[in-house]
Amino acid sequence: MTVQLILLPAWFQLVILAVYANPASSDCHQMFRSRLKKSGTFASPGFPSHYPELVSCRYIFEAVGDERIKIKFDYFELEGNTDAGCQFDFVDIFGVDHMGFKTLMNRFCGAEMPPPIISIQPKVEMFFKSDYTKSLRGFLGHYEFLNDAWQPFGPPDKICGPEVVHGMGGVITSPHFPAPFPGNIQCTWLIKVESKYKILLNFVFLDIKNTGWNTLRDNDGLQPLSPSEPRKSSFLTASQGDYCEEAGLSIYDGFADPSTMPAENVCGRLYADHGGQKEFVSRSSRITLRFIAGHSNQNKDGGFKLAWSAVRTAEDGPCSGFLCQGSESCTSSGKADCDNIPQYCIDSSLRCNKIPNCAALDNSDEKNCLEEILLITACVVAPLIFVLLLTVIIVYCYRRRRFQKSSSQSQQLTSHLPPLDQSPLSRRHCVMQTSFIDGSQGEDDDGIGSSTEEYCNNPNSKNKAAYQLMKRATINDSHVVVADI
Repeated sequence: MTVQLILLPAWFQLVILAVYANPASSDCHQMFRSRLKKSGTFASPGFPSHYPELVSCRYIFEAVGDERIKIKFDYFELEGNTDAGCQFDFVDIFGVDHMGFKTLMNRFCGAEMPPPIISIQPKVEMFFKSDYTKSLRGFLGHYEFLNDAWQPFGPPDKICGPEVVHGMGGVITSPHFPAPFPGNIQCTWLIKVESKYKILLNFVFLDIKNTGWNTLRDNDGLQPLSPSEPRKSSFLTASQGDYCEEAGLSIYDGFADPSTMPAENVCGRLYADHGGQKEFVSRSSRITLRFIAGHSNQNKDGGFKLAWSAVRTAEDGPCSGFLCQGSESCTSSGKADCDNIPQYCIDSSLRCNKIPNCAALDNSDEKNCLEEILLITACVVAPLIFVLLLTVIIVYCYRRRRFQKSSSQSQQLTSHLPPLDQSPLSRRHCVMQTSFIDGSQGEDDDGIGSSTEEYCNNPNSKNKAAYQLMKRATINDSHVVVADI
């Protein structure tokens, strides 16, 4: 057929190409919708026979909501590639977002089996094209629409805690934290928020050492760390996973499978004098965390503690929750550390929960909290209340002691006086006591103090008493005056 095409006129070759480029066979243009079927198979035209020459086929996979599409080839045999790549027979796979924009995920050709493909977008389009030079058996594969709770690493160990995490924020720790984590464990956590949010991870504690844990990856590259060299932070992030082999935490942004490279691998140490935080921000509304530890934890490493938050940025529109202050609330003393700290919008329920929910070095979500205000108020008011109570107690004790002393002297005086009805006097008598307890009182002309208490069986004696005769008697250092009325 190739020779015939070469001998034919050029215009006739174009007609033949146009016919083969848009075949009318229904097995070449296929639509797979999640609403109709959650899984199934697809194949090249005529499989397992050889596919036609000059064919152009389109396969569309359409998910619903937050579902994603997984495509796996079970058989693959196309014309091989050249030094220039796949130029003859090939399969192109595109991810299509909600706006209809397409992103080329990969192109395959030859006889090498493609790896499983999991889309980040809710729609996938696959194009298969062949030329007129060579025809082979083609491909066979199956597809699956993945639901919201899907994760590719299998069930985690029971000590890891909940596998799927939803909501607006929370905390994830290594097993047995703050105690050392055990060896030979595999943990997977899936964090999923609403599609309009991204996910912010704040590492507040990190202690996962490896054999080469004193080699760090900072913004300026890998640098050796001397054991005696002080540093603000000591953590390792290796995007290729070469430095966290014994134990480490892998972060997958979006959907992932075992063949997917993590967005970041984290291990090493994180010191509190770096603000106690290291952050990671996702590009999607889904993050998968994978923690793997080797056969033993001989170093007794403490593991990790991270806080996660559903966040939005200024580009996402007005903030309906709490807007972090960013650089205005920087906790670092270095000006360079405080430059360009983003202002995230978080849910109002995340304020004052004693967990960092804003960007690293931004603690504005934990400022002006009720507990902080009450603590400051208590520190100011408590001493004043103590002084006031102490003053009241001292005054009360002093007055009580004075009253008891006065009552004791009165009892001693009355115990030495005969009853008035047994008095030898023929008329009613009034007994007047003069006390010199209070030295501040003046004396009358007789030298008798003016502080006088009158005892009389006549209730109106105070109004009728006329002192005509006074006799002084001394009883137990008290002055007693008997007056005839």
